[in-house]
Amino acid sequence: MLSFFNGHSQQAADSVEYNPTTGDIIIRPGANVDAIVKSRMFVTLSVNKKSVFVGEPVLVTYKFYTALNSKSQVARHPQFVNCSVTELPYNSEPFLDSFKGKPYAVYIIRKVALTPLQAGNLLLGSAYVDNIAELVNTDDPFHPQQYSITLSNQPQVLPVYALPSKSKPAGFSGLTGRFSISANVLSNTIAAGENDHLVVTIKGNGNIEAIGLPAIQWPANTQHFDASDTQRIQKDSFPASGDKTFDIPFIGKEAGKTVIPPIEFTFFNPVAQKYSYVHTDSIKINFTEKINNNGALNSIISGDVATQKYLWIVAGIALAVLISFIVSSKKSKRKLVKEEKKISVVKEAPAALREKINFDDELHRIWAIDETAVFLKQAKQLVVKALEEKLNMYGLPENSLLATLEREESNAVVKNAVNRFMSEYNMAVYSPAQQDTEEIKILLQDIISALQP
Repeated sequence: MLSFFNGHSQQAADSVEYNPTTGDIIIRPGANVDAIVKSRMFVTLSVNKKSVFVGEPVLVTYKFYTALNSKSQVARHPQFVNCSVTELPYNSEPFLDSFKGKPYAVYIIRKVALTPLQAGNLLLGSAYVDNIAELVNTDDPFHPQQYSITLSNQPQVLPVYALPSKSKPAGFSGLTGRFSISANVLSNTIAAGENDHLVVTIKGNGNIEAIGLPAIQWPANTQHFDASDTQRIQKDSFPASGDKTFDIPFIGKEAGKTVIPPIEFTFFNPVAQKYSYVHTDSIKINFTEKINNNGALNSIISGDVATQKYLWIVAGIALAVLISFIVSSKKSKRKLVKEEKKISVVKEAPAALREKINFDDELHRIWAIDETAVFLKQAKQLVVKALEEKLNMYGLPENSLLATLEREESNAVVKNAVNRFMSEYNMAVYSPAQQDTEEIKILLQDIISALQP
């Protein structure tokens, strides 16, 4: 509810008198009370643009002006169609302003950013404010009379134009605003088969949430995996500004040098009223020889490639174990049982041999670590432990746990949480200047909550 206001000195109309000490409007007999009140209390609508393009945000502000002692309350807000609506913060306290040379107390009653979704006319409707104004009649100047009235602004129509078809780029996504793009890899020199990450960041103002991953021309000697994205949006300002970052894991298939070509991003610039292109620099990568484990199998630790290789290794081990079982069974059934306990891959370690972990205590302990590198290492260790508890699998490599989790159809929430943590962890390790460890601490708490059995 809007507070009372004592009107300031202004030129009195023929049918009224004004008391500059009390701020009262004194109504003379025969005065048009409705007209007097409307001249001193009203609702306005302001728009920062006379026309816009589809996808171009427009700032719309509703204000209530009063120069009377009154009690006022917003009765109904306008509704908007064929556009997205973002509510913007505003100061609810009144401020002094003048209108046509007269002073008023002004209240902002609504402030929104509207983004039209189709061409045509965008209707900006009316806001309604219920008021009880106090007026003094010359017949009884010591007993102010209350006058009730509902006020509203005149609606407006904002023309919305379609984006020009001339010179429209093929595959244009419809994004409007002003943006820049950058890209880098976490390591420009890395062994073939080892995890690397391409990080693409798009900054600017406009509809950040609608930004999609630009097309990337991956070199023939690479294999890439599903991208994850994070965004930071400053919605308190107009137009909304921020950035969206895409993290794409990839590997090199063989040793050699390669180049990721410049990545292009296209948008419509409403200020210049034309389509604009921005692009990254090309990125050179040197894949060195694959890392071998004692001259044996190449260690590829990325996505499905890692999963498939691990499964083949496990299959080989399982076959060797089976043969061992058959041979030893000819010697002694009792010995077979003993050997079976020794060489079985431990899916569930005996409870007596496992140390019970209090994840909440561990979480608070890790939170208190000041050194970033130590914090990150122990945070990841805690996630792996929680993952072991969740899957009831112990002693397996981290990638095997992740591969098993990926095959779990009922753990979609946990999968998303773990994938997001691993992405944030890699960003913090390889690009520490771009990461906020406070966000990772909050994310760690969410991850542990999701993973605890």
